[in-house]
Amino acid sequence: MPGGVHITVGGAISANAIGKDSSKNFASFGDSVKSLKVMMHSGIIKNFKSNSKNFRQFIGSFGFFGIILSAEIKLKKIESQNLILINRKINSYPELQILLNKKVAYKYAQIDPFLRKSNLGIFFLCKFY
Repeated sequence: MPGGVHITVGGAISANAIGKDSSKNFASFGDSVKSLKVMMHSGIIKNFKSNSKNFRQFIGSFGFFGIILSAEIKLKKIESQNLILINRKINSYPELQILLNKKVAYKYAQIDPFLRKSNLGIFFLCKFY
């Protein structure tokens, strides 16, 4: 899920965008791409599957190797359009680790850049309802 409203699928792949749905297996948008249709700089249109030799060169290259025309991507089914948002102040690294290990739909941590002892940061958890 990109952070901006004016983004295309090709742009997200070209920038290898990251977002709220990152996980160990799907760390960035490019991890969800199954195949690409690309217009090369010569004007020739080529198709690439994820197991193709040159497939990964288009992910995160900002269009350097060609323009992405279309893509087949893996989708994740969501349970509901409605989420309950819970936020918590983080007081310690052990507490942060416990929160990161929770099984919830979405989670996000924002660490205080000044690392004040009274406030390590804030943690957001979302559950479907």
